[in-house]
Amino acid sequence: MIGKQKWIGFAALFCGVLLFSTIEVASKYIEADVPPLRLAFFRFFITGIVLMPAAIRLTRKSHIVFSWRDVAILTALGFAGVTLTIGVYHLAIPRMQANAAAIVFSCNPVFVILFSHLILSEKLTRRKIAAIAISLAGVFILVGAKEGPDAPDVLSGVLLMGLAAILFALYTVLFKKFVPRYGATTITAFAGLAGSLFLLPVSFLTEGGISLSYGLTDWAGIIYLAVFCTALAYFLYIYGISHVEASWGSMTFFLKPLFAAIFAWLILGETLTAGIVAGGMLIMLSVLLAVFQKPSKT
Repeated sequence: MIGKQKWIGFAALFCGVLLFSTIEVASKYIEADVPPLRLAFFRFFITGIVLMPAAIRLTRKSHIVFSWRDVAILTALGFAGVTLTIGVYHLAIPRMQANAAAIVFSCNPVFVILFSHLILSEKLTRRKIAAIAISLAGVFILVGAKEGPDAPDVLSGVLLMGLAAILFALYTVLFKKFVPRYGATTITAFAGLAGSLFLLPVSFLTEGGISLSYGLTDWAGIIYLAVFCTALAYFLYIYGISHVEASWGSMTFFLKPLFAAIFAWLILGETLTAGIVAGGMLIMLSVLLAVFQKPSKT
């Protein structure tokens, strides 16, 4: 069985992933009025502003004096995790159904396993491989369940979301590496601001100037995505990752397509089939396999 801190870590991961699972649905509601890169900018710029006061307090409390090297590291994390990862992610969403987008993105833990082994020297075990295999089986069933009118009809969407999954996996492992020095809140705040500011000129060049015609629904969706799905969700996810092995913690991300499929069914009316339910059950089984691990086996 796992200790109390790891239980808290997995609980934080679960709540973070639950919030992440609503991103595609919320984005679908406002994508007609807010271009994808502009939405990505708003999400993380607001997140950075919201978290910055807490990040400054925590930095002072920890007596961390930032050097230019620290600034460069946080800026690089912002570019990798926000400018590239989230930019590509939001470009993919309009090209796919909400639950299909979540299915493809949920494959990122496979790459977390690889990056954790290469960067953090986390051990590859049979239990991890088994959990990954079960999770992938669940994802393949979910993909098969998407055949029909709700299936993604543009290959570019699948390819972009696959790239976003790989980039997010690298971002997750890098977060794990630097959390001990900076803390989850500080990284999310500084990286969010830096990454969003890199996105803004690209958005201007490709999507035009900022519109003042966004309605109440658009701004409500933007605030929800920024405060709950980003600031709170990223904090919970990175806090959880910092209390468990990155490779095991990322396994909870396989719950995202199941939750997203349910939300898309309830809110957007997208089809919830027996295949989605079966695939979701396998995914849940793999997460339980990850949670109920024996320390001596890891």
